[in-house]
Amino acid sequence: MINILHSKRYRTSSWLLFLFLLTLVFAASIGHMFQAPTSNEKLLERKSLLLADTNFEKVKKIDLKNRLGNFTFRYNDLNRNWEMSRPRELLIREDIIRKLLHEISMIKVKKVLKKDQINISNYSLDSPLFEISFSLDDSNDPIQLKFGLIDSIGNSTYVLVSKKNVIYQVDQIDNLFLKLDLPDFIETRVFVADRHEISSMMILSGDDLKKVGLQLSEIDGQWVGRVKKDLGQEKVIEFLDNFINIRSSMILDKLDKESEEDINKNFVHPLYRVSILKKDETEIVYDISSTFKKIGNLKIEKRQHFLVRSNLSPIIYVVPRKYLKVFAITEKNISSIPVKKLFY
Repeated sequence: MINILHSKRYRTSSWLLFLFLLTLVFAASIGHMFQAPTSNEKLLERKSLLLADTNFEKVKKIDLKNRLGNFTFRYNDLNRNWEMSRPRELLIREDIIRKLLHEISMIKVKKVLKKDQINISNYSLDSPLFEISFSLDDSNDPIQLKFGLIDSIGNSTYVLVSKKNVIYQVDQIDNLFLKLDLPDFIETRVFVADRHEISSMMILSGDDLKKVGLQLSEIDGQWVGRVKKDLGQEKVIEFLDNFINIRSSMILDKLDKESEEDINKNFVHPLYRVSILKKDETEIVYDISSTFKKIGNLKIEKRQHFLVRSNLSPIIYVVPRKYLKVFAITEKNISSIPVKKLFY
């Protein structure tokens, strides 16, 4: 009888020990499921990127094709900015280029499919909705992507990558890129430097452009003037932000002879000259004309606009007259009295 009881107790203890060990294993599994991503998981996530091994910071040229046109962009190493070379030679909105490259760099692969003529046709890769190729600074061999059918239910699309013998099903890209047209790229801001990029700035006026109206320099994070060293920092920043956000109402790049002659006459004696030195040591010089009567046969209201040109581009900006008051600001305006609202 004692042996029977001892045997039952032994079996009961064994079952309790087994259940305890099973609970520990289950708890460890649950903990592993909910722990923070490990380096291996991050590596797997990186491997799921379509172009994980591409350094997009080295991209120097982009060719883009959609149903609205063909566009070519090049990075100007001298001026350190992006420019359009096709269909027109223009300065462009660099935020569009940055967004485009970021979107392409973050494309994730959902599935890899066989590359054959049937799949190429089924996924509309023989007539793609969107194509993009980009060249790196150390290679003349561009990487080309062709985007085909959009699966709205699965929120995905299909892509061919140059020198890859497969078709990729990937996350759907922003529809914005399918609809990009020339006006979307054009930079309407006249002064393309951002405030945090500016190291110093000078506004000159007078018949010989020798009168210094305003001179600003950033020293140790503080803006100082040529005469006054106690400038109101918030006032300077407000002025610079308003200055940089001056926008043109028209851009002139292809001119007939009469228009070109009228423009040249307006710049014989510029009303102002603005010199901006960026922190990367790029210097941008702008000439600002007086208001003008006419430019060739263009339909522009008389004496309601002025012209701006720079050393960066042959483009001429036509700017509304209301912005002229910005160039008349002096150190006194940003040191002793509040800066009045510049735009109405």
